[in-house]
Amino acid sequence: MEQKDDKWVDIEGRKAAVVLADSEPIKAGAGDDAIKVVEGRTISIGYAKGNAAQIIPLYVTTALPKWFGLVFLLTLLSAAMSTLSSQFHTPGTSIGRDVFETVTGRHNKSIVVTRTGIVVGIIIAAMWSYYSRESTMIARATAIFFGLCASSFLPALAGGLFFKRMTRAAAISPMVVGFLLTGFWLLFVKAQEAGAIGLVQKFTNGKESIFADYPNWPVVDPIVVALPVSAVVAIVVSLMTKPPSKEHIAKCFGK
Repeated sequence: MEQKDDKWVDIEGRKAAVVLADSEPIKAGAGDDAIKVVEGRTISIGYAKGNAAQIIPLYVTTALPKWFGLVFLLTLLSAAMSTLSSQFHTPGTSIGRDVFETVTGRHNKSIVVTRTGIVVGIIIAAMWSYYSRESTMIARATAIFFGLCASSFLPALAGGLFFKRMTRAAAISPMVVGFLLTGFWLLFVKAQEAGAIGLVQKFTNGKESIFADYPNWPVVDPIVVALPVSAVVAIVVSLMTKPPSKEHIAKCFGK
């Protein structure tokens, strides 16, 4: 930034920034930089309003050297390519193996169906990304998905790997409890998602959460509640059901 006519202007030619005193609130418009004066120094607050998805790109382009920005971009592309490879093969394999072969009993044509499923998955992902690029829907959907997976599958997975007392019922129970509790939390408690869905408003006279009158609860993520509860359910059910046979335990864990 450099000062021109009592205004701070970005040296790369962007819009004039708004300079704020210590006691002034940030009132910069969308796309403006907010500069706050603190003890004689100017501190960039960043975009006061705008697309939240641009926070990381803004940080990379303004706060980091250009060469590091390129390295950072390459690391992101490398991580994205490895993730996309597995993610696109997953729906294709699910359609070809889990659906097509199970329903039809035919195995000689499943490779064609798998490849078709991969192509369809790529097209859907590209269209979804294109029409959602101005929002945070993809980031929120990813957070919800991984939270749901952790609440549903993590207790069963950890128990199967490290807990010899784990039973079939104890593996299924946290999946059901984690899924239902996460769904309930998203529909009725978490204000950001519940308010957007709108179902909770029919039961609370327009409020976005059933805990709207209580501090903090409407912003608590489902995983904070669902994961501990599903883990406790897995332990309790495993202790209440018949344990696996010694032969089965020896086969899984060794002697």
